[in-house]
Amino acid sequence: MRTPPIPANTDQITWGVSIYGIGTVVTDDYAMYGAVTAPATPKGCTDATGCAKGKWDVMPYQASVRGIHAVMLNNGKVLLVAGSGNDPNAFAAGTFKTAVYDPANGTFTNVATPVDLFCSGHVQLSDGRVLVMGGNKDYPSADGTVGYKGLKDSYIFDPATNKYTKANDMLAGHWYPSATMLGNGDILSLGGLGEDSTGTTTTDYFSAAQKKWLPMNETKQTTRRSRRGRGGASTRRWC
Repeated sequence: MRTPPIPANTDQITWGVSIYGIGTVVTDDYAMYGAVTAPATPKGCTDATGCAKGKWDVMPYQASVRGIHAVMLNNGKVLLVAGSGNDPNAFAAGTFKTAVYDPANGTFTNVATPVDLFCSGHVQLSDGRVLVMGGNKDYPSADGTVGYKGLKDSYIFDPATNKYTKANDMLAGHWYPSATMLGNGDILSLGGLGEDSTGTTTTDYFSAAQKKWLPMNETKQTTRRSRRGRGGASTRRWC
């Protein structure tokens, strides 16, 4: 046991041992030793205070993508999904990016990205793979009359192969959908902008057992959005 810092001129230290309940406790053979070295600093830290409280460091290299999503993978690496990276010119050119960052050596491995996963949704599956849903079908029109449009596309990223595999399409397009893993491992996704750039009310449900998005007749829907009135905002629970 290490004591707190001891004030100067202290000549006596006492401590006690308590037992709660019926029984007996016996202690003996106490000894005290002066601390001659500071506690070891954890590996990878430059100082104990920074490791205990956390701190930011500017790395001596730049990421190869402008990550919109960042996912800590089960192999200790980090998935960075950019898609077109908020760049309409990259979208027009079909330049979509993903990279896997390895903190151990500071390297980035580029991953072939099939569609514009900019502003998609994601959730990590129980087996460590990453389900990515929706994304960017199109950027807003120049005159501002049409906004972002959502994709129906969905992909599963596998850290073991650094590849995306196509899953079946969602029921509706979603630009920035929510993504929630339920207690049984299934995924609930809803919200965001649809294929026509208006807010979508379609709920999508991914079955972990079937490894697919369920059809409309197997997915509970609501066509009503939140509303406000004298009673405040309405809420709904999926079940």
